[in-house]
Amino acid sequence: QARIEEAKAEGIQITYEQLDTHRDPITISFFAKKIVEEKSYDAVVGTIVSAESVTASKILGAGGIPFVSPSGTHPD
Repeated sequence: QARIEEAKAEGIQITYEQLDTHRDPITISFFAKKIVEEKSYDAVVGTIVSAESVTASKILGAGGIPFVSPSGTHPD
């Protein structure tokens, strides 16, 4: 949150949305599909759980949405 506010103060336009998946791969699948279908996201940062990251990366990658996980450790 603090880094986003710093970027905004520097004139960088950032809009973000926090989504709570409850550490559930089915929920992240729903959100990832919604993000791809809406075509209004430039990138996705998160999740913190490896199982969710694997699921999200497959859906978002197929939809052309860059995805990065700050803490996922699964090799895929």
